[in-house]
Amino acid sequence: MKGIETFYTTIIALTFKHVATCSDAVEMLENFQQLAKRSSITEYVHQKAAQSVYNLFMLEIKEVENQFDHGISKRRPPMQVSQPHYGGLAIWAYSLICRLDKAKQVIENLYFIPKSASIDEVNDKYNKLKQTLDHYIANQNFKAWTETLGDMNE
Repeated sequence: MKGIETFYTTIIALTFKHVATCSDAVEMLENFQQLAKRSSITEYVHQKAAQSVYNLFMLEIKEVENQFDHGISKRRPPMQVSQPHYGGLAIWAYSLICRLDKAKQVIENLYFIPKSASIDEVNDKYNKLKQTLDHYIANQNFKAWTETLGDMNE
């Protein structure tokens, strides 16, 4: 029986080496959770969740953060040429928020995983970045837009 458990945990580990997105990782975990009948396998699935899924979510957060920082420093993030400058910036920043929210929603589907320290760290990072993006849209971008409108009236 020990050999079968070792084989099963090896399969789980190899599967997660090829998973690239949070949604795929959560789907894999749900499948393995349904198949796990022994406590050692269930514990391994929970451990993999904390390790793999939360790491993928943290990578997603870092990627969004890098795109935001890079887009702001370039003064022209990737957006359609036909979009107005300030409206396009707001849409671009909002698309980053939607990307984060989608990954966060997938993570919240891990109802069968006990709470861990990793989730608190990931949630803090997520909340800070989302707040930064919201602040950019509502304050910085909107303020810059209204200033250009004021310049037009003078």
